[in-house]
Amino acid sequence: MAVVDEHLARSLQRAAAKGRIRDEAIRLFTHAKANPRQAGRIFAKGLRALRGLHSRDRRALGDRLYWWIRHDALLVHALQTNDPFSCWLGLLGHKGLPASEAIGLWEAEGLGNTPPFARTLPLPEPTSLAMLGSIHPNIADRLSRDFGEEADAFLRASNQRAPMTLRANRHKGCRDALAQRLQREGVETRPGRWSADALEVIGRCHAPSLESYREGLFEVQDEGSQLLSELVTTRGPILDLCAG
Repeated sequence: MAVVDEHLARSLQRAAAKGRIRDEAIRLFTHAKANPRQAGRIFAKGLRALRGLHSRDRRALGDRLYWWIRHDALLVHALQTNDPFSCWLGLLGHKGLPASEAIGLWEAEGLGNTPPFARTLPLPEPTSLAMLGSIHPNIADRLSRDFGEEADAFLRASNQRAPMTLRANRHKGCRDALAQRLQREGVETRPGRWSADALEVIGRCHAPSLESYREGLFEVQDEGSQLLSELVTTRGPILDLCAG
């Protein structure tokens, strides 16, 4: 179970209590689970629509929804139920909601019996690749064939939130100068691991709101895409079919 600071404790309590946050979490997850190929769009659109929530609550809700969709199979295995309400409380318990509070909510709503999440924390280790990645067994089998012993590490990495990476515009300055400019704008970064133009954002930032972005000093681009461009050695017109 995570160590919980005061703000996180309040956030977990609001998410667990009867109300809009909990209702929207369960609604959005249920919709995304029924339409897995659209899950990202469903979450993004649903979260944008929650105008009345404080930005921190909306951000926390998004983090928990993405965690849920990535670890759904493991959560269901641990809880021995796919009931969305039970899974939501189990998820919040994993994130630091005290079991006593979760049990109190369960009993206050007259659900009876012992709540399934009360005996499942911490979450157990997954028993299969499919459970680890919350993916179809056929996909797990293919990954096992393709990656062998590395399949486990591949899925664990895939379940992590992707870093936000920026690409410095060499025509307007170097990476180090961009890092200093971003720091003045309140954005902390560190050099990327592979690309000479990459900066990884520490924490969060909304790029379009930054003056440096509007001046064209950088673009948001994963390091993998940055490295691909370095492999292009031809001269002349180039068509980028995945241009931002």
